[in-house]
Amino acid sequence: MIQSLGPVVVTVPAHASSVHVLRAVVASVAARLDLSIDEVEEIRITIDEAAALLLHLHATATTLRAELEADADGLTVRLSSDAAVSSDWPPPGTEEAWPWRVITGLADEAGFDVTRDGPGVWMRTHRRADRP
Repeated sequence: MIQSLGPVVVTVPAHASSVHVLRAVVASVAARLDLSIDEVEEIRITIDEAAALLLHLHATATTLRAELEADADGLTVRLSSDAAVSSDWPPPGTEEAWPWRVITGLADEAGFDVTRDGPGVWMRTHRRADRP
């Protein structure tokens, strides 16, 4: 079992065609935590949805940045764009949007934040205590 790993940082162009790189890196780190195949797939889906949310809300972004921190308790992923942060982050209605509902349904914890790069979404998946 991995004790800690991170931060792992990946920056890609802010295009839907680049999101597969983020999914691959996140899946690789998640697999090192000995998460189940289903848990790794759920994490990949949350990355898709978080990227879709950021790309939709910030069409002017040029990059997406993922920062991953893995430890014995689980995996935290922070996905952000380099778009300018408006005073109303997240915009009204975002928490009722489909991508956010998927993220909160699959991640153990999730939230919005502002990173040094710009507006962001974070997600945390905990390792299951009953895992050998």
